[in-house]
Amino acid sequence: MKQESKYNAIIPLSGGIDSCAVVYHWLKDHPNERALLLHIHLVNGESKDRCKLEHKACEEIISYYNQEGLNNFDYKEARLDYQSAGEIPPVWDIEAVNFLVGTYMRGNKIATYIKATNKDDFAQEDFQDRLDNSMRILENVVYPDLENIKVLYPQNEMTKEEIIASLPNTLVQRCWYCRTPKAGLPCGVCDACISIH
Repeated sequence: MKQESKYNAIIPLSGGIDSCAVVYHWLKDHPNERALLLHIHLVNGESKDRCKLEHKACEEIISYYNQEGLNNFDYKEARLDYQSAGEIPPVWDIEAVNFLVGTYMRGNKIATYIKATNKDDFAQEDFQDRLDNSMRILENVVYPDLENIKVLYPQNEMTKEEIIASLPNTLVQRCWYCRTPKAGLPCGVCDACISIH
């Protein structure tokens, strides 16, 4: 007999604006369904502060969802430490995330994966290649336990500006976006900082 999942979807929550928004809208739009929110501590050589700041943002975002009565989720954390691979690790974050998301999908029989990409991501020259490779990783982890998975991109026609405008300002203020913070502050020069300002 096929085991049913108690979750309708899995959604990674990084602490950034895109993932915060995709979770916020999913929880509001699916009040009678349940999601597994997964924060992955990606510890790499890019920045020692970043992982801690993203985690703090996730705690504040989760607190906001609960305050607003958006509590149709469970929240879990995982950790992947590959900082010894160098300052610029040989894997993309999206690949590391899909490996761990796949293990949670397989273990919890979750068939739907909600990804927090945006229109600006798809405009990057090599993004589709990275996406395709990360999807191969996901499929190799998930199969053969789950044969009919769905991967949804609800924000892929929205720009970062449009995503920010779709959120309450008090929620945006809880997010973290900088990839290379200095002394706990946004660097102001990385791609993420530039896209926000």
